[in-house]
Amino acid sequence: MKLLLLHPPLLSAAVWRRLSPRLTAAGHSVTAPDLRPAQAEGWWRLARDAAIAAAPDSDGVLAHSGAGVLAPVVLDSLPAAQAVVLIDALLPAVGGSTAVTPPMRDAVRELAVAGVLPQWTSWWDEATLTELVPDPDDRAALIAQAPRLPEALYDVPVPVPIGWEPAVRGYLQLSPAYGDVAARAQQEGWQTMSLLGRHLDLLSDPARVAEAVLALLAGTD
Repeated sequence: MKLLLLHPPLLSAAVWRRLSPRLTAAGHSVTAPDLRPAQAEGWWRLARDAAIAAAPDSDGVLAHSGAGVLAPVVLDSLPAAQAVVLIDALLPAVGGSTAVTPPMRDAVRELAVAGVLPQWTSWWDEATLTELVPDPDDRAALIAQAPRLPEALYDVPVPVPIGWEPAVRGYLQLSPAYGDVAARAQQEGWQTMSLLGRHLDLLSDPARVAEAVLALLAGTD
């Protein structure tokens, strides 16, 4: 399978650096483009276009965390799409568009300084970030590449095209914070798996995450 990996807007393609080699070793072609937003207006359109330009013949999509909202617009532009796996990710709305929840919007507003968000990696103290990402090289890569997003990005709804869903839809929960989202995914017909650990276990526990992702891509559990 030709896999297109979507990183969350608040981070970078560095989140895939441990998982990508394992997917390649399993026989898949992997592309993890840089989708970091440069502006708020139309950010999802720019990210979609960059993703499609990087791998227009992809037939599978993986999305982590906030990149879940990008899955519909990306898959809608991939004619060969067969499967999607969301990893501890936001679940797109059933139709219309996906908007930021009021609690998340309030949290972002409190963090922003002069309309700009600090890097996600600075939202946590050193001990917490080390717990999330134990490997110092992985932490350094995340910190170096984490963007400073415009606060207004969180006011932009992301459309959900009709008929975007591929035949295989999998949801992998990694952290307790995404328990409610995983439950809703299951209710909406997604095949779900839970590997309760940490949000960034695709970096710190890539073997276990890869095994689960491969099973979901194959439509098995």
